[in-house]
Amino acid sequence: MRGFSFVEVIVVVGLLGLLLSVGTVVSLHYLNTQQLRVASEAVFDALQQAQANADSQTNMQSFGVKILQDEAVKFEGSSYATRVPSQDITFVFPMTVSVPAASEAVFPAGSPFPSAATTLTIQNEQSAIDIRINAYGLFEKTERAVSH
Repeated sequence: MRGFSFVEVIVVVGLLGLLLSVGTVVSLHYLNTQQLRVASEAVFDALQQAQANADSQTNMQSFGVKILQDEAVKFEGSSYATRVPSQDITFVFPMTVSVPAASEAVFPAGSPFPSAATTLTIQNEQSAIDIRINAYGLFEKTERAVSH
């Protein structure tokens, strides 16, 4: 007698299915985490660029970053509402990333210090990243679990 029995084949197929389903869940979690981190890095970089532009008095303007529901916008002006739209630089978030509340940080012309200390938050279903800017213009990035 040669070959495999029907029971052996079913057991192997079942084990492969189980491994595939666990691998898919782990891979999706990893992908979502990476997308959140990439989005937070883009916001962090935009904040640093806005701070540098304001401090170096580029165009003698204030600069800031506005976090909207599905994108971050680096803008030129004293606020997002009074910005120069032609100077906007936009980063669109991946679909798995969201923003609990719109917020903005502005750096006045000639200053590395923000108009006000603030926290910008982006999140996905499992995690959130808070980017805090203190009154001295220092950044702190913190990752935390999201409670449901």
